[in-house]
Amino acid sequence: IVVISENMDELKNMIEELQEASSQIGLEMNISKTKVLSQTERDIIVDHKKIEAVEQYNLPRSQNKAGKGKSNS
Repeated sequence: IVVISENMDELKNMIEELQEASSQIGLEMNISKTKVLSQTERDIIVDHKKIEAVEQYNLPRSQNKAGKGKSNS
């Protein structure tokens, strides 16, 4: 999931809302795998844990492409 915001306060609120909605359906956000890519140096803290700020991030690519995944039939 990629969350995009114009400012850090809005981003923090969006991450907290995502975490709350996820927990309501039994999912848990892995803070150690969560990254913040920002032009500012302000930290974001969620559940007393600091989200790592990075200068660059490459999204992992899926091995399966649309319509070319493995079939179970």
